[in-house]
Amino acid sequence: MKKFLLVATVALSTLSFVGCAAPTSETSVATTPTYKNGTYRGGYLDGTVEVEFALTDNVIESVKYRKLKYKDTDFLAKDASETTVLLAGQYQSLIDHLVGKNISAIDDLYHPGEIAETIDGLSSASIKEGEVIDTLSGATLRSGKIISALNDGLNRGAYKLAE
Repeated sequence: MKKFLLVATVALSTLSFVGCAAPTSETSVATTPTYKNGTYRGGYLDGTVEVEFALTDNVIESVKYRKLKYKDTDFLAKDASETTVLLAGQYQSLIDHLVGKNISAIDDLYHPGEIAETIDGLSSASIKEGEVIDTLSGATLRSGKIISALNDGLNRGAYKLAE
């Protein structure tokens, strides 16, 4: 019986070390998931950002905001102030950057200063990592909310499948 336990212990120890081995060429590497062609909708948890985008073969064909707010400022309001309209254009440039690109380009939004258009009072120097800052009104809309909304749409699945 002791011999059996010894053999079993050695066998289990050997198997546990095999699981720790370095990946080999036969080991599969994680890849970007493939999403169904269609229209996706997602939002940020607090309801300030909602997006809708169309995917074809994992390429973003179109994307738009369904909701874009910060505190009491609705960036999509028809009666928005000139400043708000300018800022909405800056936020639009973030999602426009994604059109025609693979969904992996969503990660580009972690560096909004390299994407967002500059406007009077806003320069790349005033855009911090992960956020776009409105130095005209003091409002901040984090690009992280946009990233989360896009990922939420992917996680929820297609809102409407392509025909």
